[in-house]
Amino acid sequence: MKISKIIKTAAACVLLSIAFSHHAAAIVLTEEDPFSYAMVEEKPEVYINDKACPMQEYMQMMMNQKTPEGCSAGRVMCNLTISSKGEISRVKIVRGLDEATNAASVKLLETTGKWTPGKQRGNPVAVVITIPVVFR
Repeated sequence: MKISKIIKTAAACVLLSIAFSHHAAAIVLTEEDPFSYAMVEEKPEVYINDKACPMQEYMQMMMNQKTPEGCSAGRVMCNLTISSKGEISRVKIVRGLDEATNAASVKLLETTGKWTPGKQRGNPVAVVITIPVVFR
């Protein structure tokens, strides 16, 4: 089996396991490095009320959201990119419920605010994270 096929298969398995995990995971996207990593040296942090919020605390907040009117209760898995400038972009639904609930999840994540970008080797990099948004 060719080495490139083995690498592509392994990368696909890692991405699938990250996408369907119940915890946020980080994948680095850099132009210099052709590989994506499962972890970065410094994870991104979100600012809530002008105070840095650790990723674990942010995850707990996202897993306890009140269900908006007209939406279903349940879990929506979302993928988003935090740029090297700390801006949110490319919010995508990995596994959703219905259109209204998916739209509410995207809106919630897009209005989160400013992030501190993740760092790899001391340099800010764009990071893709998967976050479960749970409506109860």
